[in-house]
Amino acid sequence: MDGDDKLNSDTPPEPIRGVVHETSRTLHVIPYTQSEKLAASLIEALEWPCSFGARLQQMGPHLGYVPYRLGHSKALDASISCLLQSYTLISRRQPRNDALELASYGNAIRSLRLELSSADPNETNSETLCAALIMAQYEVLKPSPTFSYVTLAGGVSAIIQACGAKRIQSDFEQAMFTAHYPGIIIQCLLHGYDCFLSEIEWMDVMRRSAPIDGPLVSNIWVSFVQLPGLLSRVRSLDSHSDTHYASVLRDAYALRKEIVKNADDVNRKLSHPGVHAICPAVYKGPLPAQPWTPVSQKDYITPNRAIKQPGFYHGAVILVNTVIQRILQAENPSLTIQSRQSVEYILSTMDFTLSNARPLGAMFMTFAGPMAYGICGPDERSFLLIKMNELFGQYWNQTETSMMIVFEAFTGGAVFKHSGTLGSAMKSRSGSPRSPK
Repeated sequence: MDGDDKLNSDTPPEPIRGVVHETSRTLHVIPYTQSEKLAASLIEALEWPCSFGARLQQMGPHLGYVPYRLGHSKALDASISCLLQSYTLISRRQPRNDALELASYGNAIRSLRLELSSADPNETNSETLCAALIMAQYEVLKPSPTFSYVTLAGGVSAIIQACGAKRIQSDFEQAMFTAHYPGIIIQCLLHGYDCFLSEIEWMDVMRRSAPIDGPLVSNIWVSFVQLPGLLSRVRSLDSHSDTHYASVLRDAYALRKEIVKNADDVNRKLSHPGVHAICPAVYKGPLPAQPWTPVSQKDYITPNRAIKQPGFYHGAVILVNTVIQRILQAENPSLTIQSRQSVEYILSTMDFTLSNARPLGAMFMTFAGPMAYGICGPDERSFLLIKMNELFGQYWNQTETSMMIVFEAFTGGAVFKHSGTLGSAMKSRSGSPRSPK
C-alpha cells in the first residue's frame, strides 16, 4: 500500500504544466496531459464557492486525495470525468445532457469492470477501489431511472471487508473508508446481515476516522454499527417468553441511550442565530435572536449544517423507538411522543432541504424521510412523498413501496432483496483477502 497519500505531500512538486518557461533564446511550453487537466478541474470543483447543497466535499474526504492520483488508473480517471460531467451541470443548475452523461457513465463502468477483472485476484489497488466508490456515489446523480447504488456499494463493501482492517493505513485509504462505512452499515441493514464493522479491529479503524459531517452524525453512525446484529435478534424473537427477550430489549434501550445522548448537541446547534434567519421554525436559541450578517457562501455552512444534521438525528430517534416498540409488541406513550416530535422536525425542515440542501446536502433525507414516513398519518405521508419527489425525482422516483422498504428493513421488519451484475462481480472477487496498494 502507498503511505504517501496526503494531498499536501512533502515530495517536491512536478514541473508546472501549461506554463510558458523562457530561456535566453526559446520559449518552452509544457502542455497539460488529459489527467492533469482532469485534476485541475476536480480541484476547481472542490474549491468552487457554490451553495451549501452543491458542495462537492459532501461526497466525502476521499476526493481531496484524488487529484494527485489521476493518471495511474483509467477507471479512476473515467469515474472522475463522469462525476464532474454531471456535477458541473447540477451545481450550476444547468440543463442535464442525458446522452453525454450516460455515455460518460458507460465508459467509466467499462473501465472499472476491466480493472476489476484484469487485476491480480489477490489484490485491488487504491485507485481502482476509489473508482468503484465514486461510481457507487454517482448513482444518486445519474440521469436515469435505474438506481444501482445498492449493487455498486455492496461491491465496494465486499472489497473493503476482504482487504481487512489492518490494510487501512494511509490517509487516502482512511478517507475512502470514512466516506463509505455508512454505506457498509446501510447494506447490512437493507439485507439483514450482521455488520462486520462491529468487530474490534474495525471499530478501531472507525475511531481513527475523521468525523462524517461533524461529530453528531459520526456518533450516530458508530452507534448504528450494532444495529444490524440487534435487528437480526429482534426478527428471531418468538414472544416475550423467548429466553433472549430481556437481553434484546436491554440492548435496544442501550442503543437508544447512545442516540438520544446527542440531544443537547442538537439543541446547541439549533441555537445559532443563522438558524433563526434560515429556518425559524426549528430555532432553539433565545429570542430575540442575535443579528446574523453573512457576507459569503461560507458563512451559510454552519447554520445549514446545524439544521441538516438534526434531521439525521431525528430519523435515528424514530428508528430506535420503533425497534423498541416492535420488541415490546405494544405502544410506549413516551416513545410515541418523542417519535412524533422527530417527525415534526423532519416535516418542518422540508422546505429548507429543498431550497438550501439539495442535491448533495439532501442525501440524509433518503434515511430520515422513510423513517418519518413509516409512522406518519395519511395526509403527512402524501405531503412527504410529494416533497421527496421534488428532492430526488430527477434521479429516482420515490413511492410508498420504496419508502416502506427502507423503513421496514431499518426497524426490524422485512429485509431488501436485490442483485446486480457489477456488484455480484465485485463480491465474487472478494473471496480471498487482498489489499488496496
